[in-house]
Parts: sequence; C-alpha cells; structure tokens
Amino acid sequence: MCVGEPDQFVRVRLCLLQLQETVAKHNAAFRNRFPHSHPVYKAVERSFFGVFNDIPIQIHAFTYAAEEAARLCDSLPMEPDAMYTDGVSDVLDAARSWAGRPPRSGKGAIIWKKSLSHIERDLAQEIGQQARDFFNSVYSLPGVTKQPLTEEERAFWARYRKLVSAQKRTPLDLEPTYETVMLLSRRLPRALCWWVASFVL
Repeated sequence: MCVGEPDQFVRVRLCLLQLQETVAKHNAAFRNRFPHSHPVYKAVERSFFGVFNDIPIQIHAFTYAAEEAARLCDSLPMEPDAMYTDGVSDVLDAARSWAGRPPRSGKGAIIWKKSLSHIERDLAQEIGQQARDFFNSVYSLPGVTKQPLTEEERAFWARYRKLVSAQKRTPLDLEPTYETVMLLSRRLPRALCWWVASFVL
C-alpha cells in the first residue's frame, strides 16, 4: 500500500540532490575565492551557508515533510529515512572537489581572487530554478501540509534575494575569458575569438 505514486517520491529525491549539488558548488566557490572577513563573503555566509549539509534550514523543513509523507508508502526503492539522505555526502564531496582549492603564493599564502567566473555566477540562477522545482515536487506529495511550508518558502526566498544582491556586488573573473581567447587565437582571428568567448563564458 502506498499513498501516492513511488515515482513522486523519487522525483523529490532527484530534485533535492540536484539542488544540494548546486548549492554546495556555489558555497565552495565562495569559500575558495573570498577571505572570511570580506563583506560579500559575510553576506553569502549569513544568507546561504548551512550548518547541516551546507544548505539553508528552510530546505530541511521541506525535506522533513517529504520524509514524513514517504513513511506512508511501502513500495519505495529504499527506506523512507534514506530517501532524502542517502548520497548526500557524495554530492558534497564532489562539489568540493569541483571547486578545488584556492591558489597559493610561493610563500604559501592563499591568493584570494575576490571574484567569480561566469560559471560560478550562473550557479545562483540555477539555485533559484532548482529550488522552485524542489518545493513544487514536495507540495505535490500526498499528505503534505502546505501552510507551514509556504512560510518556510517565503523565508527561503528572502535569503535568496540577499544572495542575488551579494552576487551583483561580486566582480567578474575575466581570467578564464582571456585564457580561452588566447587558445582560440591560435586558429581564429582575434575579433572572432572574443565573439566566441562571449557566448561560451
């Protein structure tokens, strides 16, 4: 007996893992590029760093609601307690590996770039879309009480607006663009190289 279709719960799991991966990449990038004393770092830390699994607490509220709904379904591919926790540590490890480590000077001091690449900047937009997908997938589960979750969602979007504001104050790292233009210029005219780089970076 299962209240709701098992596929609904699997979709919630996939949406959650995708969101967690993007948030983890975003946060890891900020940690690598800004000293903890920097105003932009502090703004992102307050709005989007999480104590548990590095995600805002409002995401945990939706996850808990999904777990409670999953307990009413006995035909899931895994135990309800594992549906939304299994694989998370792997996602976080992969995100940290993706972000790498900040460069260091010859004396071993960290070189803080204090800027973000195009790819890292786009992560904030991805977080917004993936959060909507995750929230909607949880709302669609049978037995989920929407009222307390809508309050959590409002709180999440308030945090997200602060994140976007911090992103707008973050300089763009043009080093990858210059490197791409240099590589392309071996085969293409310089003007065309800049045109191509403007689309891919």
